[in-house]
Amino acid sequence: MADRGVLALSGPERVAFLQGLVSNDVAKPDRAVWAALLTPQGKYLHDFFVVPDGERLLLECEAGRRDDLYRRLRMYKLRSKVELADVTDQFASFAVIGDGATEAVGLAGEPGTVAAFAGAWPMRTRGWPGWAHACCCPPALRPIWPRGASPIGTGCA
Repeated sequence: MADRGVLALSGPERVAFLQGLVSNDVAKPDRAVWAALLTPQGKYLHDFFVVPDGERLLLECEAGRRDDLYRRLRMYKLRSKVELADVTDQFASFAVIGDGATEAVGLAGEPGTVAAFAGAWPMRTRGWPGWAHACCCPPALRPIWPRGASPIGTGCA
């Protein structure tokens, strides 16, 4: 999905930093969440998916507004022990929609379920990891995949 971008938030305070800024609970390990960044008055600024990836959080956001989200998160960083990077050039985001989409790769189908894939059918990745979360309606996978990896068959990126 070319209209999506990915930011990475790393560092020992990444969860606490984001937890204090967004509208959803990002402290759940191994759970992807849909969250919003709001003004102090509650006005909408951005929404994005937060996907845990080992020692970092990946924020899948609207590509056209990615730079503004990056700027705002940097503004709030202050002395927090976090690093923020735009990793859009390293990842691709796509959707697999339909009944059975989540079960086909071993996800429970419960919204927020996250799994790392390495060669699992149908996500033939030649050993590259990818992350997917189960969205609520309609049933779907929303993988964030390393660019250049071929998630389904050959030649896809």
